Amino acid sequence: MNAQFEDDVVFEVEQPRTMAVRDTSPAGLLALAVESNADVDKLEKLMDLHERWTKAEARKAFNAARSRFLSICPEITKDCTADTGRFKYKYASLQAIVKQIRQPLSECGLAFRFEFSEGEHGMITVRCILCHSDGHCESNEMSALPDDSGAKNSIQQRGSTVTYLQRYTLIGVLGITTANEDDDGHSGGQTNVEDLREHNEVARAWIDSIAAIKTCIATGQLEQAAEAWAEIPEQDQRTLWLATSKGGMFTTDERKTMKSSEWAEVNRARIKEQNK
Repeated sequence: MNAQFEDDVVFEVEQPRTMAVRDTSPAGLLALAVESNADVDKLEKLMDLHERWTKAEARKAFNAARSRFLSICPEITKDCTADTGRFKYKYASLQAIVKQIRQPLSECGLAFRFEFSEGEHGMITVRCILCHSDGHCESNEMSALPDDSGAKNSIQQRGSTVTYLQRYTLIGVLGITTANEDDDGHSGGQTNVEDLREHNEVARAWIDSIAAIKTCIATGQLEQAAEAWAEIPEQDQRTLWLATSKGGMFTTDERKTMKSSEWAEVNRARIKEQNK
């Protein structure tokens, strides 16, 4: 005989609850602290933590963007030729550099700007600032005297130097070439004012040769760079060999190149050719 049930029994199955995911980032912890009416001291510590975390994330994003830029940036085409009278060399003008990097910079969320200042004795300083869309910025700065070579008026002298400094600070901050400070083992000392004044006078006299050296090193034309360096008398070479951190004209990488075995080999070949 079948069992009879007067009432149907209904079983309710409890649905599993979704676990709330807690935001453990500094921003999430700060929001939680505000909701919990945390004391001022705790809020200040969390705000400081959040600020440092945000800066670190922005710096990581900047480095990733610059690395990507370097991977997609085309080889910069040299659009100009300079003639010193003894030799010729090719280089990329500021206009050509900007034209070729504009698109890859935009794709990587990067942008640059320049700042200018003028110091004692007419020394011109240009700083190129590279910024990422997340907020982190890095800069590269160089200084030089007005270029009084040729028949330039005062405005043209400053314009020539500004353009020159813009080119090198831009390619430096992008990592195409570097311009790290180098004190040549004398970081503890201070630059003698007379040494710096003498350096600047010599730099003014040989600004065309210095520009040729820097451009040719940057473009891998060591023969032309060595020839331009050889134009400068030995005494003036010693004066120009002032550390970058003390106002010298040559960057760490340029100085390394000029002390390298490849540079020495090029010089030996040049001297051998002259003695034929």
